[in-house]
Amino acid sequence: MDDCNGLLAENSGLIWIGARGETANQNKLIGLGPIPPTSVPALPVAYEVPVGKLDFLLASKTGGYWRLANGQISKCKLDREERNYGPYPWDGFPVTTACEDQAGNLIVGTYGGGVYWLNSEGKFIPLSVLSKASSYIWSLCMDNEGNLWVGTDGDGLIRVKQQVFEVLDETRGLPIRCGSVSTTSVLIIGEMAS
Repeated sequence: MDDCNGLLAENSGLIWIGARGETANQNKLIGLGPIPPTSVPALPVAYEVPVGKLDFLLASKTGGYWRLANGQISKCKLDREERNYGPYPWDGFPVTTACEDQAGNLIVGTYGGGVYWLNSEGKFIPLSVLSKASSYIWSLCMDNEGNLWVGTDGDGLIRVKQQVFEVLDETRGLPIRCGSVSTTSVLIIGEMAS
């Protein structure tokens, strides 16, 4: 294979290779495997999927893989598209990187268009906390604490903490007037007595 533009190993035991043909109609994904536990001289071709213009492949921690191709975002399993999330929302900027958050939602970095995060409703939300200078993205990484690390072209490394708001059931309906965190990371709240 002379021209590979994508490579991933997914949890089904397959290796997927994005192979460019001489024309966009000849571009395809090749699924090799499954991978045997011992070394073999060659892996069998299990699938060949026509793909057109492939921009990015990413193995999903929830199974299958993400395919960004032909201006469309798809979640795939083996040779089938499980869900199409529609066209790219980032106005023609090239995709440079992608990762998943802890829930398995896709996060896409572009060169010039910033970062887009797939929410639980299946909509891509632009990450508005980044400045215009930070919209040229080279790398994304989600750590174990849920922080997104964004590597930019000239604006450094940025940590983004996803905001999660939750009302504790025990405090629902109470007028909370103050709050503090102790040195041992215990949340101390004060309520107004009735």
